[in-house]
Amino acid sequence: MKNLKIDKYEFLLPIIASIIYFFVVKQVIPKISYIVFASLISIYFFPMRFIFNKVLSENSLKNRLIELISILVFSIITVLSITLLFANTNSNLKILFEVFSIINVLFVLYYSIANNRKNTFITHLGFIVLTSAILGI
Repeated sequence: MKNLKIDKYEFLLPIIASIIYFFVVKQVIPKISYIVFASLISIYFFPMRFIFNKVLSENSLKNRLIELISILVFSIITVLSITLLFANTNSNLKILFEVFSIINVLFVLYYSIANNRKNTFITHLGFIVLTSAILGI
């Protein structure tokens, strides 16, 4: 993602998704708008960012695995948020969403202490905003 400008602003995607989610829950806009936006975010993070980011070309196996798991957590959180939009009373899905939210917080701690990937750290903070909006509403 060397030449793409969205790499610098990808932290805004989950924040915008949390705003759209809030408006969907308050029934200001239809659910399909959040479904489309969250689906595009999920597609952007897992196949697109995984392929076009230099995840596979890094030297360290540890860095490749951490980045891959990080990308998967982004994608899974957005897919689970779509599922929770329709099945909010299902406690198993909510617990699974909370587990991935905790994993996301652990990634924030990892990227803030051990690694120097500033963009990924800020994107994890954006996903904390999304998960707190979904769990708080």
